[in-house]
Amino acid sequence: MTRSGDTGASTSGSGAPAWRRRLVAIGLSVFAVAAVIGIVGRILAATPLGTALLENRLDGQSLGGLGTLRVEGVSGDLLRDVRVAHLSILDADGAWLEVVDARVRWRPTALFSRTLRVDLMSAERVDVARRPPSDGANESPDGSGGTWRIRLEEARFPDVGLGEDLVGAAARLSADAQFVMSGDGRVALSADVVRT
Repeated sequence: MTRSGDTGASTSGSGAPAWRRRLVAIGLSVFAVAAVIGIVGRILAATPLGTALLENRLDGQSLGGLGTLRVEGVSGDLLRDVRVAHLSILDADGAWLEVVDARVRWRPTALFSRTLRVDLMSAERVDVARRPPSDGANESPDGSGGTWRIRLEEARFPDVGLGEDLVGAAARLSADAQFVMSGDGRVALSADVVRT
C-alpha cells in the first residue's frame, strides 16, 4: 500500500532522490577529472618535457607534396611563446626552406572563436633556396579559405635569403609585415621589404 505523497523514490535526510545525488556525484567527478587533465596539460605545455614531446611529434612529419619537416630545439611555453632553434623542409633535392631561431608568440584562446591570432612571428634567418615542390594536393578545389580567420600582428625577418632558382639572382632582404585574413577569405597585408 502506498502512502499519500510517496513517489516511490528513495530519499535520504536531504530530501533529494538517490538518482539525483548519483547524477550530481558523477557530474562533479567528470568535472574534477577534466580539471586535473587541463591543469596537468597546461603545466606540461610550459615544461621541457612538453616541448620535447612536440618536437618529437613534428620532426619527420610529411607535409604532403611539400616535403618532410625537420624541427630541432623547441623551447618556451607552447601555449604562449614558442621558440624553435632550427626548422627546415626537405624534399628529394634537399632543403628548400630553412629557418633559424624562430619565435611565435600567440593566443591559443582565440582558437575558440575560429581565429589563429599570432602577436609576433620572427626568425633571425630564413633561407628559401627554390620554389617548393607542389603536386596540388594542398590546394583547396574551390579556392575558399573556410571560416577560419588569421591575424598576424607583427612579423619580423631581418635576414631573408632568396635562392637563385627562386628569383633569378640570389638576394638577401629584411622584411616586416602584418597580415589579416577574414573568415570569407579576404586578405589584408602590410609589408616593408628592404634589400640588404
